[in-house]
Amino acid sequence: MVTRTPDQTLPDRLESVAVLVPQRYAPFELGVLCEVFGTDRSESGLPVYDFAVCSARTGLIDSRCGFSIQVRHGLERVATADLVAIPAYHGDDPDALFSPHGAGLLPEELDVVAQEAHNAGRRVATHAIGNAGIKNALRAGIDSIEHGFYLDDEALDLAVAKGAFLVPTLLAISQITANGVAGGIPDWVVRKAEQEAGKQRESFKAAVDSGMKIAAGTDAGTPFNRHEDLALEMGLMVEYGLSPMQAILAATRNAAENLDVLDSVGTVEVGKLADLILVAGDPTQDIGAMRQVAFVAKEGVVYRNDVTAGGDPAYGGGVAIEGVR
Repeated sequence: MVTRTPDQTLPDRLESVAVLVPQRYAPFELGVLCEVFGTDRSESGLPVYDFAVCSARTGLIDSRCGFSIQVRHGLERVATADLVAIPAYHGDDPDALFSPHGAGLLPEELDVVAQEAHNAGRRVATHAIGNAGIKNALRAGIDSIEHGFYLDDEALDLAVAKGAFLVPTLLAISQITANGVAGGIPDWVVRKAEQEAGKQRESFKAAVDSGMKIAAGTDAGTPFNRHEDLALEMGLMVEYGLSPMQAILAATRNAAENLDVLDSVGTVEVGKLADLILVAGDPTQDIGAMRQVAFVAKEGVVYRNDVTAGGDPAYGGGVAIEGVR
């Protein structure tokens, strides 16, 4: 179990995320993260996780009941966690990190996690790249598929029927392939990213065509993938199949729904938090305008205002946005 403090990309209400990593995979997960992000994760710009695991030993717990008790105990230890995340894929060596053939939790284990988390009022997201892990997670009732490189028709039918989200994290792979070994990324990571990039794009397009719900997320913290670069993810979403308006909804309303905070953020409505931005340009026509932020308000408090009204320098001498008075 991992508890994580919030970063600037998450709504304030989403205070922590609990990540279940079975004992039999925890050493591998930690080792891979250290290789990808540096020898000392405390210097990588990532949160320093306090790893505990759902099982007290390697291998499976003896029964469904035993596993359920362990999961419930883990949820009690992080009672403030607003979201549960689990791995539905794994590899037994670094080369297998993005393998489409591994499954990190058995279907019975996924069933228990989903049931216990939902009983506790939490939604569940899973890191699922391979087809088997994706379908195991969807059948178990997992709410959100992160990455989702290998979506076939059966998986998409399941996702649409169950109302599950896809968070495609297109930027993570794009930044790895763009910067490569020359950027200091381990060779095995670059090779795997290059091998899987095409399939990731194909699956994303298929998800768009199927009507699967899509929420924007970047997997920020992977190489050259900064927390402030969500607009780049939105650009890739448009390049690979969404309309600009659909990408905007993925980053606002859909993301809030997926994180179960739609009651307070995600749309502009009376009674919700006034978290607002203005951009220079029309992002419904050119999604690149999302990178030209000129005004930021959080909970009704203005933190940035580069907007002018009619060219009047008294309004801050910033960007003139059509329609602003």
